[in-house]
Amino acid sequence: LRQMATLMVYASTSIIYLTIPLLFQPIVTGFLIGVSIPVIAMMLIVNKMTRVASISHTLHSGRQQGFLVEALSHAKYLMATGRSNVVVDRVLTETRLLGSRYRRLMTLSGIARYGFEPFIVIGLALVIIYYTQWQGQMISEILFLLFLYRTAAVNLLSIQPAYRSFLNSS
Repeated sequence: LRQMATLMVYASTSIIYLTIPLLFQPIVTGFLIGVSIPVIAMMLIVNKMTRVASISHTLHSGRQQGFLVEALSHAKYLMATGRSNVVVDRVLTETRLLGSRYRRLMTLSGIARYGFEPFIVIGLALVIIYYTQWQGQMISEILFLLFLYRTAAVNLLSIQPAYRSFLNSS
């Protein structure tokens, strides 16, 4: 329930912070939304890659635990027959695979959570330059709209981890 409430707060706040600039400056807001479409597409791709990496990590973790349970429950037999090296090799191989899967999962999770903010900042800077230098609009109006848009974008970026957390809890 808590994860669903968090998800709803981020989604509704994003909608509100996108609606206000749309009422004041629909052209600027439309431009900003158009610029954000590639970032959203990249977010979807990274989210899918993260999901695949998470499933792979879970599968390898289960295999490693299975090998460890097998080794511990049959330790006496394995040592008596001289087969302990085979099981130890399997555990070590699976541990290495699990480590590489974990690194990949943590890297993708970091990218999904923090990797898109530089794109947002660059996009906002380009909008400021375009509308103040080339279109001649007042910087205070553009900065206020960008503040609203940035707040909406941060909330939109927060939806993805909140959604993942909501899915994991249900």
